[in-house]
Amino acid sequence: MTVSARSDHGFREQYRAALETGRLADGATLTLHFCGDVRPIVALGFTLFSVDLERGWAAGGAKYLAAERLVQHPGVRWLAVGEENQTVGDLRD
Repeated sequence: MTVSARSDHGFREQYRAALETGRLADGATLTLHFCGDVRPIVALGFTLFSVDLERGWAAGGAKYLAAERLVQHPGVRWLAVGEENQTVGDLRD
């Protein structure tokens, strides 16, 4: 499964730019729609800022390296860019 299968246009564009420039270790702020337990998603590389367990929404960030793992997780329904073109500095190596 590719990132485009479960992500919005903004994230796909950021991910593509990271691929083209070799900056996959950079990160982005994200909004995540999920079902089930969020802990396995966090274990895949999603840094949780806030979560609404009842509605299955989370705000956070992830390195682009983690994107493929995140969209392959069966509990991840949708991944969207948090704020257009905003990177998360503390997620950089």
